[in-house]
Amino acid sequence: MDLSDLANKMENKSEQISTKEFLKSVFSYFQFLGKNWQLLLIVLLIGNYYDLVKNNYFKTKTEYGGKMEFNIDLQGSGASQMGGLASAFGLPGGGGTGGLMDATNFPMVMMSKTVFNKALMTEIELYGRKDLFVNFFVDSSDIKTKEWGGSLFRAPSSHGDYIFEKKDPADFTPYENQILTDIIGKLEKQTFLEKEQGTSIFNLNSVLTEEYLTKAWLETLVNATEEFYTEIKTLKTRKLIQIQERKVDSLSVLLGRNDRSLSRTMFDQPNVVNPYAGTETSRLNRDNTYLSNQYLTSLTSLDGLKNLLIEQSQFFQILTPVSLPLVPSGKVGISLRLSGLILLVATIFILTLRKSYLDIMSDEK
Repeated sequence: MDLSDLANKMENKSEQISTKEFLKSVFSYFQFLGKNWQLLLIVLLIGNYYDLVKNNYFKTKTEYGGKMEFNIDLQGSGASQMGGLASAFGLPGGGGTGGLMDATNFPMVMMSKTVFNKALMTEIELYGRKDLFVNFFVDSSDIKTKEWGGSLFRAPSSHGDYIFEKKDPADFTPYENQILTDIIGKLEKQTFLEKEQGTSIFNLNSVLTEEYLTKAWLETLVNATEEFYTEIKTLKTRKLIQIQERKVDSLSVLLGRNDRSLSRTMFDQPNVVNPYAGTETSRLNRDNTYLSNQYLTSLTSLDGLKNLLIEQSQFFQILTPVSLPLVPSGKVGISLRLSGLILLVATIFILTLRKSYLDIMSDEK
């Protein structure tokens, strides 16, 4: 046997001893934990009991779920009664022709930040007073005690003391945007929109901690979505109405001025010898006829545009409105979180340190 074979055998024997010692230490460690199983079980039960009490007796709030079913009709048809008039002004005669007006985009539009901001800035009547919905939400939901309530590592937020005033979202300050971002983030998690397969019927659901607030939120969100679509669909029509109203006002002024000139000419004609009086009267009569026709035509067009404005307004057919009282819901059964596991790991760590310390001290002796 040469020296290399002897060295290999010694190395293999050393590895076997090392593996054996390692497994022996592992088994010894688990045996040590087994001797302390009562303490570990008590710690685990204490942690779970803490979670049970905390989650089901102190922190649980009753939640109220509301549901609203409605139908939408965003697919326009060229056969509408006002389609001809709309085409004459270069406007769509009915519903959407793509883009935001496409029904497939409706869920994203309704759940968008723009529509949520519009709903939050809507003034409603609730609890016997009128105020912006955002102020009612801050006062009546659990956002003050949950998201803004603070913790051991964070002081309570001052967002809950802020009172919003009616303004355009474009005029929000950075601080107001920060508050609204928190509110919208919470509402997005508690608001659900589902479409009935094969139909144009949608189910809008929301779960909040106050039933009147839940009902108001569903109704306000639907109204804000209707207003958003109406503003988009009637934008061109409203601009044309403004132009047509200015034209009618101008024609009204010109017609009144021409009527006064014609009346003065007719009154002065018998008393003044003027060879051109008849010509002036004829010109004023022609102008009066022209202005009258233009005025009546413009009035007719203005009435048609106002009728078109009503037809282009978006309306949702509510099939199932939100009715009080709402069904309350809460946490049911045993709610075990992480406190028990954390305490168990911490106890094992402490016991391991203690065992290591005692082993080292005994070896030194």
